[in-house]
Amino acid sequence: KQHHSKKYINSEEFLSNPLSALLLLKRFRTDWPAIHAIIKEPTDIQTDFLERYKSFSHYSYFPTDEDFVGAVEALMRLKDTYALSFSSIANGYFNDIFYGTKLSADDCLEIGKVFYFQEDFHNALKWFQQASVKLDSATLRIQVDVLDYLSYCLYRTDDLGGAIKYTRQLLNLDRNHE
Repeated sequence: KQHHSKKYINSEEFLSNPLSALLLLKRFRTDWPAIHAIIKEPTDIQTDFLERYKSFSHYSYFPTDEDFVGAVEALMRLKDTYALSFSSIANGYFNDIFYGTKLSADDCLEIGKVFYFQEDFHNALKWFQQASVKLDSATLRIQVDVLDYLSYCLYRTDDLGGAIKYTRQLLNLDRNHE
């Protein structure tokens, strides 16, 4: 497999990598609202930031959930068109060339949730399986979420043995999980 390790020169080049574009949408969709929520008692700098944030979000400069879903669906079209595996995409490879962007367990979880909420349990399962491979570096919350979604998708795809296996792993991590 070949590695594509050059640094991106401009935003157009950066966004031409579908994983970079998807992760940028994800960051804006999840991180900006979290930053906004953290700022409870603003200082002058924080007040300026909040005013700028509100003006940007007012004009819909920030990606919506629909934008993220659209990017995930576009990624799946690339997968199907070029017969890419879920694993190669999750690890940043397109046609055996590494483009410098790997997906984390949380990234794979978020992609899987798009299909989960569309009740496409087959594709959701594939993304949750990719997330499960990357759990070593994930937080406990992400580990629990991945195992929970994974076990339910296995149940919905009639793999009761697999569902039980991951439910046991989940309960080993979080005995109080319901």
